[in-house]
Amino acid sequence: PGTITLGGDHYITFPILKAYAEKFGPVALIQFDAHSDLWADDDLSRIDHGTMSYKAVKTGLVEPKASVQIGIRTECDDYLGVSVIDAPEVHRSDPAAVAAKVRAIVGDRPCYVSFDIDCL
Repeated sequence: PGTITLGGDHYITFPILKAYAEKFGPVALIQFDAHSDLWADDDLSRIDHGTMSYKAVKTGLVEPKASVQIGIRTECDDYLGVSVIDAPEVHRSDPAAVAAKVRAIVGDRPCYVSFDIDCL
């Protein structure tokens, strides 16, 4: 069984991840995105699309060692242990190889898959 959510930018992802983590514990995040959304911001009263992944890792909603960001085109000061398959690597690689790398990182953990339009 799974859940599909649609809409908005990564502003909506944090509360969804919070609900998943309450049910399953920390989840693996598979994030297709041009930006890491790991901008440092410890003010939890404010959630936005650029800090979603940072806050999800820092609050324990996401297991960083089991998470991967695919298609990243920008630099980040600290990926907080989240694996990155950047855009150049995606373009150089066979899709099956990228999928195998994602499976190796995530394993059989509960996961949340996110597609941001800017990675397409």
